[in-house]
Amino acid sequence: MANYDSEQLSWNTAHTINRQGQYCYCGHDRRLDELSLQCKGCHNWFHASCIEVPLGHVVPFITNYKFLCKACVLKPTGRNHHHQYQEPKEPGSVPEFFERVTAGWKEICATTIANLIVQEYLKEARQYKGSGPSKDQPSEENLWSVNADYMDWKEYRYYFNKKDHILPYVDRHWKALCTDRSRTTTWWATLGSCLYISKDVFEATDEQARSASSDFCLTKANLWNMKPGHIASHQSSSSRSQLPKAQREGKRKANGATADDTGSKRTAAGKSEKKTKGAGSGHNRAPATPPITSQATYIPLPNTVVSTNSGNNITPFSTSNEHPYNRNRFKYVTCEPDPLLQYMLYRQTANPVLDGVRLCREDMSPYMLIDEECMTITTEKGFRMVRANCGVREGQWYYEVTIDRGGEPRYEGRDGAHVRLGWARREATLQAPVGFDAYSYGIRDTTGEKVHMSRVTPFGEPFKTGDVIGLYISLPPDGNEKSFFKHRRLRRSFYFKGQLYFESVDYSPTKRYIEMTEYEATPIKTNIDKPTPPPTIPGSKIIVYKNGVCQGVMCQDLFSVLPIEQNAKELDQLRFDDGTLGYYPVISVYRNGTATANFGPDFKYPPSKDPEAEAENKKVTAEQNIWRPMSERWEEKLIEECLIDLVDEVELWVSEQAVLERTMEAAASSQAGRHAGQSRLQEYDPDEDDYRRSQDRSSESRMDQFRLSEDRYLDDADRDIDMGTPAEREITEDRMDDDDEDQQQQQRRDRKERESERDSERDRDRRDRDDRRQSSQHHRDRHQGDDDDSGDDHSQDVEMHSRYDDDEYDDARGTDRDDPRHSSSHHSHGRSSSSHRRDDEASDNDDSRHYG
Repeated sequence: MANYDSEQLSWNTAHTINRQGQYCYCGHDRRLDELSLQCKGCHNWFHASCIEVPLGHVVPFITNYKFLCKACVLKPTGRNHHHQYQEPKEPGSVPEFFERVTAGWKEICATTIANLIVQEYLKEARQYKGSGPSKDQPSEENLWSVNADYMDWKEYRYYFNKKDHILPYVDRHWKALCTDRSRTTTWWATLGSCLYISKDVFEATDEQARSASSDFCLTKANLWNMKPGHIASHQSSSSRSQLPKAQREGKRKANGATADDTGSKRTAAGKSEKKTKGAGSGHNRAPATPPITSQATYIPLPNTVVSTNSGNNITPFSTSNEHPYNRNRFKYVTCEPDPLLQYMLYRQTANPVLDGVRLCREDMSPYMLIDEECMTITTEKGFRMVRANCGVREGQWYYEVTIDRGGEPRYEGRDGAHVRLGWARREATLQAPVGFDAYSYGIRDTTGEKVHMSRVTPFGEPFKTGDVIGLYISLPPDGNEKSFFKHRRLRRSFYFKGQLYFESVDYSPTKRYIEMTEYEATPIKTNIDKPTPPPTIPGSKIIVYKNGVCQGVMCQDLFSVLPIEQNAKELDQLRFDDGTLGYYPVISVYRNGTATANFGPDFKYPPSKDPEAEAENKKVTAEQNIWRPMSERWEEKLIEECLIDLVDEVELWVSEQAVLERTMEAAASSQAGRHAGQSRLQEYDPDEDDYRRSQDRSSESRMDQFRLSEDRYLDDADRDIDMGTPAEREITEDRMDDDDEDQQQQQRRDRKERESERDSERDRDRRDRDDRRQSSQHHRDRHQGDDDDSGDDHSQDVEMHSRYDDDEYDDARGTDRDDPRHSSSHHSHGRSSSSHRRDDEASDNDDSRHYG
């Protein structure tokens, strides 16, 4: 026990340090870089080296624990709190109580940053060779609590990056930090989201460009106040602004948050907005420059006119449900009947009013808003993406995008409007920004960074409202096409609200690309093998222009546009080209971000004749443009569609002719079989019937196994669809596993029912055959009796025929006709047959006399 009274010491307001420098049982001072635990009963601090109970894996500044010292554990409150209290084993020995609780991500991040701050401070202190505490220079003596006044926490504010500092520290001290928390494959993404969202605890170097990849420090940097409940106090102290009551009410009315229209409910956005205001006002930071756009037009509504910062009005947007959207691995395109196509019956059509390359209404997220000309796009949600209606396979192509609204900073706790641009393939998800996966390459507006597979890399200048961004792509011929199958399209036509559409299977992400994306997005690659990279297009590249100025090569050696087969089972499903493979111009917008596409031929800032030479700082020697505007790709696409239609028509004609030939051959063989059956009477062989029945069962079993494997493949392919964040994909996979198990059980029940029905049908057929066989035998016996009345000559013929049949029977069984046993049995059988015939003749004579 301590030899002093801790209540008589001079504690600070947080009860973390005292002026006497007395703590623990020993009464010695405590250091900031050493672990000390605060007792929940007396609030005194105890050195980890003086505590007798085992602590397990711990690090300084942990806050997720419950501790009771020896004095407090004997009190009634301590006994009630410690349900598993045990009497001391030896007199005078009293064990403390220590328990770790589940750590939240805020506590984990705060503890990590606090330890990193001390480490950086000690590095600077060791370079300073002075002795004693100092306010001018870092000193190790300042880490004692009695010298806490020498520490200027505003001066020593260290910022740390998630990838380079925070994640490695958490990975090394996982057991000490993440108590009772499972280590998932996406924990790093959750930690980054916590840093980005928790503005009341963590402060970024640039709040206007705050993101999960920013550098962060603690909002309240005084590490002496780190104790259990310290993180919760951030939320309570910063939940309300320090403004007068009248001003707060005025702000609520201005924002439309009065009691009349909201009642007693508050939205999550309102809560986060108040927390951010409180955290900002605590350090007197100036708010970000507000955008010119008024609060009333921040989020557009469907079928409304949206104003830009320049004051110009944009064409009204609309969210139309009069057409299907490409999703769930299916894509849709309009079609119409064609009398020239006798087998296909329908052909793909283009909108006669909106002709040419445009943003595709069907190939965008349902949460996006598009204008009537299909050139301008926006959204009121998070990042969503839209593709153009035409892609490219090879060649040099160019298009530009005008930023009507984007690159805005944060204002009053809300994110501004943002735009991302780039090129993407068919497999890229529409529910995420460009650059989210391995199928797209994009550039950000606020920082000018390039994004691919969720990896952000410095590239060029940022862009904002009013800028014009040009994107050039060069695709040499892909050598992988030699191993690819021919064009093949499997489509069906249907009516949707009075309009004919083609529905076909769209390309979905494959396992190799998904593994590559997850590997590149994981900052801590411990015990993770690098997957085999997909094939690339050598010499391919993307070049970006800003207002006519070349920014350089953004990406090169792009991934091949051809799908990758994963195994033999998926060979037929993946290795085909339906004419839609390639890279497409794409635009992603966020929270009222607005952009207008221009596919040519007239550009506001056309590139040079040779963008590749200009990007490499070489002299441009080309006499004419090596690139083509995307608008010229439209006519080529229409010609390709016509050619593929002709190929499909010919293939269907050939298939039908082959079917007709097989049908005629089957009919001819069937007719020949019927003639042969009528010429002779076929005996029934039970062994042959059982063999055919077993063959039918094995064939049906193989068909069931094929259907089951096909269903499993479709389920696996659906599971690979990008569902957003990795954490969401993990939840979705768990739900899909449950659905797969139920579906398999239902398939087994259906298979058993089909087998029972087939068995019953076979039993009925067997009984019918037996009845017909008995009837035929009876008919032959009657005819044989009638023939006996005609004379002895005919009976001799019958006897010879019977004797011939017996010879065939002996040959079939391998019996020797010279065997005396066989001869005796044969003659006895003949005698019995003769006696039966005499009985039948006597019976017939009696019947004739009776009816005569």
